Amino acid sequence: NYYLIRGNMIRHSLGFTYPTNLTQIILFITVLLFYIRKEKTTYRDILFLEIMNCFTYHITNTRTEFFLSQITIILMFMFKAFDRFKVTEYKTVVKRIYSFLFTLAYPLFPLYSFIMVLRYKYGGIYQRINSFLSNRLSQTYFNVLAHGIKPFGININFEGLGIRETIDGSPVKNTYVDNEYLQMMFKEGYVVAILFVAILIILLIMLYQLKKYDEVIICSIYFMFGIINPRIITLMYCPVLFLIIPTVIEYNKVFARRKT
Repeated sequence: NYYLIRGNMIRHSLGFTYPTNLTQIILFITVLLFYIRKEKTTYRDILFLEIMNCFTYHITNTRTEFFLSQITIILMFMFKAFDRFKVTEYKTVVKRIYSFLFTLAYPLFPLYSFIMVLRYKYGGIYQRINSFLSNRLSQTYFNVLAHGIKPFGININFEGLGIRETIDGSPVKNTYVDNEYLQMMFKEGYVVAILFVAILIILLIMLYQLKKYDEVIICSIYFMFGIINPRIITLMYCPVLFLIIPTVIEYNKVFARRKT
């Protein structure tokens, strides 16, 4: 049981290499069950998921994952209530509005996450955001100073506080970039990062136009999570990249049929 100490709190990993791994698995179980079961989700399912998320938060002290899990559970409960009181038309309206707004606003999130890193040196609110996000802004900012950002990336190895770094025997320091988009900017370069975000934007637009609002909601959870943890291209955690090719094929079929 590898553990870290945060203030007066001991963060347990329970067999994983870092305390957040277990919490992220439970979080994404919650998200995927929400997507798979849809209206078949029961209040017992929701209660069980809430207990699991609260338990893993208690032993791992992972705040951001717990926050996202609570948003997901609130959505599950809200949509279940729509079905319970037979007002499913409102559920569709809520999904459509949310899908539209997120599809429209999504490009701003990766961009502003980078702007916040660059503005970290000015302190003020950015210092408070950095503290709330467990030094995510400062660690990324110092990586920008040390390595810069190239069009097609650099060979860089981010060091964290996981068990691999601890048993290595070298002095432990945390230079890890906990942001999928910014980590990609360092490793693969800003050209690749921009193309990656563009692909995700196109995916969201296609899903919205196909009226696949459930898929947009699930993508939104993963894509927003990528701002605080690099998990979007890690298929063990994030399966939504498997939506890309089937969505493109279906989109071409549907809109090709409309043109004819």
